[in-house]
Amino acid sequence: MRREPAAALAVEGSGAVRVMTVHAAKGLEFPVVAVADLGHGAVNAHAAFLLGAEGDGLVVVARGPRSVEGVKAAPSHAWSATVDEEKRLDLEEAKRVFYVACTRAEQALVLAGSTDPEGTPREGTAIDWVLEAARHQGERLAGLMSVAIIGAEDVPDFDPLLPGRLRDRPSCTRDAPRPLLREPGAIPPPEEVSYTALALFERCAYRFFAERMLRVGSLDVPKAEDPLAFGSALHAALELIARGETVDAARLGRVAASNHLDGRSLERLSCAVDAVRASGIGPLVASGRPEVPFAVRVDGGVVRGTMDLVLRSGDEATVLDYKTGTTWDTTGARYEAQAEIYALALLESGVSSVRMRFIHVEAGCEEVDYEFTAADRARVVGRIGRAFEAMRAAQYPPLPAYDPSLCADCPVSGGLCPVVHPHARRLPR
Repeated sequence: MRREPAAALAVEGSGAVRVMTVHAAKGLEFPVVAVADLGHGAVNAHAAFLLGAEGDGLVVVARGPRSVEGVKAAPSHAWSATVDEEKRLDLEEAKRVFYVACTRAEQALVLAGSTDPEGTPREGTAIDWVLEAARHQGERLAGLMSVAIIGAEDVPDFDPLLPGRLRDRPSCTRDAPRPLLREPGAIPPPEEVSYTALALFERCAYRFFAERMLRVGSLDVPKAEDPLAFGSALHAALELIARGETVDAARLGRVAASNHLDGRSLERLSCAVDAVRASGIGPLVASGRPEVPFAVRVDGGVVRGTMDLVLRSGDEATVLDYKTGTTWDTTGARYEAQAEIYALALLESGVSSVRMRFIHVEAGCEEVDYEFTAADRARVVGRIGRAFEAMRAAQYPPLPAYDPSLCADCPVSGGLCPVVHPHARRLPR
């Protein structure tokens, strides 16, 4: 089952409009909440079998034939009773969800839906619950609720909110004052980021803002295999080796299974681990400290992360970082920001020099290295500090031009972002 992600806490109290499901909004509150499309009730589409209760046990109830020799057949009593019970439970759940949606509002709640105000209220339709409450609880709701019914004849004017165009039928608060809503505040800058988030900010501040602050979900780009899952499996296997544990074929199989890798990926994982063992870094993996967490505080915020493997010798340190896949950068430019942050974390811990070794495990353990000393500290701190300063100043500009490495899977590319693919069709203004 695909679970809904939690709503982004960073947008509460901000000027952003957040669109989410009711389940994703649980536990959150907002100054204004609009719940739309309340004119549709639950869809009662039943399968051929239903699960019902009988005493303390459960029974499976079959629907049975719809017709016998061309004549419509009546449903069995057991089927009808099970369907009625399912409808009752669905209605109870719908009311609970509707209650959750309504109680997310702090200052104003807008409920909208289509219905026939003169018709018989429908039991499973939320907008009819609202109208019935207005009809029967008008005095109690006075000052709290008003009902505006907009008919089809109001639509062509495209200005249904003018007082002369509304038919308050019924209205609990015909002359009720409008609630005063507070002005939305700015989204606060992050006080803590991961090194990957910081690197993203420096590459494209606009995408950083969309993904890391507004929590706009990333696009699912079809791939033959999830590179993150393979990378996690490799890191897990090398961590086991670093901790002195036996990593044989059976153990690798369990590591692959826990990361949902298929048979071909398992073979690839085995080859990568063998390549590390056979290379010059094999002995280092077995003698280093794996998965070392760090937190570096600079003016404006904190950068956190985890280093794959750290080796210490006196006041000197070496860091190994494993890379996989086809995105290896032989120039090392892509890893410079990561190298600086890792080095700063170790320099802050008291070492005098740091060697960063980026290892492409699947390319014969090819390396890109960086060297840092205490003299580099001020420069690195300044770069990170400038990034936090730009965040505090709300400087999140988009890229000057389309970059396939950043824009191809960006969740706001071609939408909120003004930068589009050079061959994409532009909508007429």
